[in-house]
Amino acid sequence: MIYFVLGSHPELSFAEIQAIAPKNTEITKISNEIAFADLSAEHIPFLQAKLAGVIKIGLIIGEIKEWNLDDVADLLSSCAIQAPGKNKITFGISVYGEKSKKAEKLQKQTERLGLETKKRLKQSDRPVRLVTSKEETLSAVVIEKNNLLSSGGEFVIIPTKDTVFVGQTQTIQDFSSWSHRDYDRPAKDAKSGMLPPKLARMMINLAGIEPDKSTLLDPFCGSGTVLMEAILLGFQKIIGSDISEKAINDTGKNLKWFVREFNLDE
Repeated sequence: MIYFVLGSHPELSFAEIQAIAPKNTEITKISNEIAFADLSAEHIPFLQAKLAGVIKIGLIIGEIKEWNLDDVADLLSSCAIQAPGKNKITFGISVYGEKSKKAEKLQKQTERLGLETKKRLKQSDRPVRLVTSKEETLSAVVIEKNNLLSSGGEFVIIPTKDTVFVGQTQTIQDFSSWSHRDYDRPAKDAKSGMLPPKLARMMINLAGIEPDKSTLLDPFCGSGTVLMEAILLGFQKIIGSDISEKAINDTGKNLKWFVREFNLDE
């Protein structure tokens, strides 16, 4: 089973997952932050690359019916120690879930859990570092800057009413690419508004159409955001139009920049 950490608009994020996941996949919304899907690890890279409203995707590695800190520390250390090579093991822990007494209790135990896991990992004679954050959860930026996915792992604790799931993050959203497409494109028009690339991607995904079998028409293309996201999704037949001559010119400038920046075949 895999889990999704949903973005700032969880209802849209969940609907997007439902639209993109393989047919007949059982998908469950656990909280405003987390959704589960009955899928294997092989689906994760495809889903993370395609979804705009998902911050992280990971594997459920354990379930704790009755919380025992030592058992969880054993589980986390056994997974973190599998980091390749003899370099430093770097790991972190996040707690997700609806606000509840159980979640608050686990949040308070996060620091102790991290220290107990670190104590076990030190027995491997490798340097160990526990990454923490001022926020309750580790952001994608913190995970990438500290190379957590390749040097130890980010582990997530997901309490529910009846049990506690433990997961290990496998992928995170490519925040730098999203930001580059949003803020660095040359033609912008704050007066008419600029559609964020994430929202444009979600709109396309929610349409539920297959890129290799469909033509995508954006009749009010503005600065070309929907067209750019459609190209990245693999659409070969794309049409953009607008009543504004400035919008058409802006779209042309942005598409030329986009082709160059992302090494695409014009």
